[in-house]
Amino acid sequence: MEFPRLRSEFRDWQNEMNAKVSEYVDGRQMSYPSIEEQLDLLFHDIEHGTLDSSGKFFRAIAAVKASVAKPSWIEEYKNYDFSKETFEEDLD
Repeated sequence: MEFPRLRSEFRDWQNEMNAKVSEYVDGRQMSYPSIEEQLDLLFHDIEHGTLDSSGKFFRAIAAVKASVAKPSWIEEYKNYDFSKETFEEDLD
């Protein structure tokens, strides 16, 4: 993962990246149907024997995942251990 090596630049970069992660997470969460609607979709899929990828619940969730795709970098960023990195000190 490429990131700035000056501590002051890293902090700004990290704040930017955290904002991008939050934007993605918030956008996806807001796009999902409400829990009540999801439970209703599940109930009807069970009732109709369509509790698989043909069911309305699966299709509703898949549509959100497709429309608000996870950025390729997000898992690497979330799981990266920055504590093992060294930075140039430039802060007073």
